[in-house]
Amino acid sequence: MHVEDGLSTLIASLPTPSSVDEVAIAVLAYGHQTYLARTPAATLVEFEHGPATYLFDHSSETRVERTVAVVARPTSPDGLRDAAYQRGFPSRAQWHGRALDRGHFVAFSGGGLFGPNVFDQDRALNRGWSRAGQRYRALENRAVRTRGAALVVLPQYVDDTDFPGFLDVIVIDPSGVEAERFRNRFDLPLDIGEQILDVQLDGATNAQIGGLGEETAAAWIESELGGTIVALGDAEMPRTLGRQDLDILAIVDDMLVAFEVKTRFQSRYSGRITRSGDLYRPRLRRANGSGGHRQGSQPYVAERIADHVDTDAEDYEGVEVRVIAADLVSFLIQQYEIDDAGRRLRPLAPPSECREETEVAARRILEHRGHL
Repeated sequence: MHVEDGLSTLIASLPTPSSVDEVAIAVLAYGHQTYLARTPAATLVEFEHGPATYLFDHSSETRVERTVAVVARPTSPDGLRDAAYQRGFPSRAQWHGRALDRGHFVAFSGGGLFGPNVFDQDRALNRGWSRAGQRYRALENRAVRTRGAALVVLPQYVDDTDFPGFLDVIVIDPSGVEAERFRNRFDLPLDIGEQILDVQLDGATNAQIGGLGEETAAAWIESELGGTIVALGDAEMPRTLGRQDLDILAIVDDMLVAFEVKTRFQSRYSGRITRSGDLYRPRLRRANGSGGHRQGSQPYVAERIADHVDTDAEDYEGVEVRVIAADLVSFLIQQYEIDDAGRRLRPLAPPSECREETEVAARRILEHRGHL
């Protein structure tokens, strides 16, 4: 997400060359001015704390005290992290179903301390578990590891709490300026031009991506194959026809079919196709606690459909098993047939588009629990 136009214009308008300190001072002044414009009754104080300068707003009758801007020259930490202090720092544990951390405007690895440096931060963003989190950590690491770098953080508040909705992070070093706005709260309206699916994907963890992939596959089976879902894996969604450890069980063309779903979003194969125009074939692993059977094999599947099929009956000869690969970068989906041992995969048809089905899946999940 781009920083707001005013900040982009300021950075672009600075004379070349400008020193790191000159840019940092200008950005801090911008943060001061814009905050006062939005919060005219603010009482701001400026002070030094560790390697950083903080602009801080004292509380009022309706607004809690909070950090407005931070400018730091990251340095090596002085001593070990005070884990006990950090654990005891007041914090929200989660927000609208998303786990939170006690984040730091200036990372401990860059000499950041506690107090005004600590805030409630989306865990996936803080720990680099999402795509946005990976970019956030890359910016943070650039500031910490580049000699002579400066870090500016401008929290963007959307109410009178101390829980920022967004973070504008700017890194200035001898090679240039890099800035990005990161979403810290997912309960907020979208900005103009934003798509809800893109916002959710950017902030999603691998587990959330997996659940979304299964829901996408189910929607695609219904819309493209005319299938009827019998059971769907547990992605914390309400199921009227049962749950099981298998991803999807469906009736397709009057035949019971078990589907294993493999979703790609952050892997090196995401968004790529082979020379033949197929998605890269997903890997099926051996399942722990299943006698060492491979995913997709008949013994593996039989253990997981026992609530729906009498697998002990004399006439049981197995079920049709297919694998679905869902790529949430290219929004392509493809199904494969698989042999009884769960080893050999063969495409049944070329990939087809699935963005519409992914949007349907995301809407189902968000309407149910408010987050992926």
